[in-house]
Amino acid sequence: MFSSDHRKPACFRLLALVGAITFIGLTIPAVADEATVATQLKKIASQLEDEKKHLAEQELELKRQQQDLAAQAALIASQRDELARLRGESPSHAEVTTIDATGNPPVRTIDATENPGPITGGAARANTQEKLIPRPPTKISSNSSVLEKPNFLMPLQYSQNQNAEQSSSDTPATPVGEAPQENTASQGQANEVVQSLPVGLAVLTPPQHFIFTPGLEYTQTTNNQFVYEGVAIIPGINIGQITATTDDRSIISAVADIRYGVFDHLEVEARVPYTFAEDRATVLSQGPNSSGTQSLYLSKHGVGDIQFAGRYQINDGLDDWPVFVANAVVKTDTGLGPYDVAYNSAGVAEGVAIGSGFWALQGGFSILKVSDPAILYASANYIYQIPKDINKTIGGEYVGNVDPSNAVSAAFGFGFAVNSTFSFSLGYEHSYVFPQETEVGGMQQSTTSLEVGALTFGIAYRLAPNVSLNSNFEFGVTHDAPNMHWVLTLPISF
Repeated sequence: MFSSDHRKPACFRLLALVGAITFIGLTIPAVADEATVATQLKKIASQLEDEKKHLAEQELELKRQQQDLAAQAALIASQRDELARLRGESPSHAEVTTIDATGNPPVRTIDATENPGPITGGAARANTQEKLIPRPPTKISSNSSVLEKPNFLMPLQYSQNQNAEQSSSDTPATPVGEAPQENTASQGQANEVVQSLPVGLAVLTPPQHFIFTPGLEYTQTTNNQFVYEGVAIIPGINIGQITATTDDRSIISAVADIRYGVFDHLEVEARVPYTFAEDRATVLSQGPNSSGTQSLYLSKHGVGDIQFAGRYQINDGLDDWPVFVANAVVKTDTGLGPYDVAYNSAGVAEGVAIGSGFWALQGGFSILKVSDPAILYASANYIYQIPKDINKTIGGEYVGNVDPSNAVSAAFGFGFAVNSTFSFSLGYEHSYVFPQETEVGGMQQSTTSLEVGALTFGIAYRLAPNVSLNSNFEFGVTHDAPNMHWVLTLPISF
C-alpha cells in the first residue's frame, strides 16, 4: 500500500501530464491556423501585385488612347478649317478640353490644331477623355479634298451633299476623329468629274482665289465645193465649166485663261488666245477648152478675239436640286476678221482670218446634278453678234452693212469618276447658226443656215491637289461641223 505522501507526487505528475496534453492539443490547431493564414496572405499579395500590374497596363493604354484622341481631334479641326477657308469664312480653331475621370475640374484647354505635349498631373494618372466642341453647320458652296491641300478646281460636291449633312445628327456615325473615307473618296471623285466636262461647264472658283489655265486648242476643218456652170443636154452629157474646190483649214491657239472668285457664287474670267491659222485650197477647173489645177497656201498668226466672262451660281443644290449656273460672255474683235484681210481684184482673199471680226454677246446657263459616281450636265446658250458697216469694195462689189450670224446652242452629257484622280465624260452638243445678212452692191444677200453637231469626249487626271491635266475632244457629226476640235488645259489654282 502506498502512503498519502507517495500519492501526492503521482497526482501532481498526472495533472502535469494532462495539462501538457491539453496545451499540446490547443497549440497544434493554432499553429495550423497561422500557416493557413500565411498562405492566404501570400495569395492576396500575389493578387494585389497582379492587379497593380494590370492597373499600370491600363494606365499606359489610357495614355495611348489619349494621344490618339488628341491626334484625331487635331485632324478634324484641320478639316473644318479647310472647309471654312473654302466657304470664305475665317478659320476658327476647335477647342479640346481634357477632363479628369475623377470628376475634378478641367485641367487644360488646348487648341486642337496644335501638337499636344505630354500631360502631367492627375489627368495623366486617371482615365481621360477628349471632347471636340462642335461648330454650327454653315452653307457650303465650294469644295476641296478634306484630307489634302485644298483643291479649288471643283466646288460642286459639297453643295450636293449638304442635305445629308443637315439631316444628320451631331453625334458622328464613326468614332470621333475618324475621317469619313467613303465620303472623302466620293468628294474627290466629284471634283475630278467636273474637270472632264466640256470647256465652260466648271462650277465657280472659291472667293479670293485664282485659277490660271494655260491651254492649247486645235481645230481642223475641210470644206468641199462642186460648181457646174453650163448646160445639161441629157443626164450625163454636160457642156460647160466644172470647178471643184477643196479647202483644208487648220487653226492652233495658245490660250491663257484666268478666273477669279469675287465672292461666294460669283466669278469673273478673262481669256486671251494667240492663234496660228493656215489655209490650203486646191481648185480643179475643167471645161471644153482647158483644164487645170491651182493650189493656194495662206497663213497668219497673231492675237485672236479676247473674251471676258462672268458666272453666277444661282443655288446651292439643296433638297436634291441640281446646281444652276448662269453665264455671260463678251467677245471682242481684237483678232483679224474676214473683212480685214487683203483681197485681190478677183475677190480672192490673200490672208487668213484669225478672229470673227465682230463683237459678240453670249448669255446662257448650265445645270449640273450629282448622281454618284457620275455628274449629269446640260447647258443652253444664245450668241448675238453685233452688226457693223464694212464699207469696202471687194472684188468689184461694194460691201456695206453686215449682220453676222447669230446662234443658239445646247449640250448635254455626263461625267464619270473612275477613281479620285481620273475621270471621263461623254456628251453631245448642237448649234443652229442663223443666216448672215450682207449688203452687197446695194442689195441684201443671205447665206444659208448651218447645223453644227459634235460628239464630245473628255478626260481629266489630277496631278496634284491644285493641278489637273484635262483634255477635251469634239468630233463633228454634221456636214457643217469642223472635223475635230481638241482642247488641252492645265488648270492651276492659287
